Amino acid sequence: MKKFIKYNNGFTIIELMVTVAVIAILAAIAIPNFLGFQERAKRKAIIEVASSSKGELYHWIEATQNRQRGVLDVDGNGVAGPAEIHTNLLTVPNSWIAAYYSKIGHTALSPWVNTKDLFTVAPLAPLNTGQITLSQFNGGRGIKILALDLGGKTLYIDSISVE
Repeated sequence: MKKFIKYNNGFTIIELMVTVAVIAILAAIAIPNFLGFQERAKRKAIIEVASSSKGELYHWIEATQNRQRGVLDVDGNGVAGPAEIHTNLLTVPNSWIAAYYSKIGHTALSPWVNTKDLFTVAPLAPLNTGQITLSQFNGGRGIKILALDLGGKTLYIDSISVE
């Protein structure tokens, strides 16, 4: 009698199909969670930047109104020199944004649309989605900070003003 020797050198088609099915199930669970984490991180980043800008903008408005020398880093080099002064309340938001971008070394872009700047100076209508909008009031002595996600949902809203 001849003996048949069975060579088991590979996987069966059933084993491969089960493996692919398990990977597909894991991916179906993991990918939406990953995308949700990315969206939450974008929202949190916008909120943090908008809230941290509040104190700096208040300081800029106050120093501009009082015509204080050497307290603002107008050129964004990290040092507030004695000759640096900002005198026009109506240009505070644009000047602050320019100094902010100079400090970080590049133009910050919206986390949702990488062709939009992170900050914009504009009236509150129409809404600028995916950005932080700085809108002036009271002759430049006040700034409203409004941060919206890409869908237009308000993430942060606050205002600052000096007398």
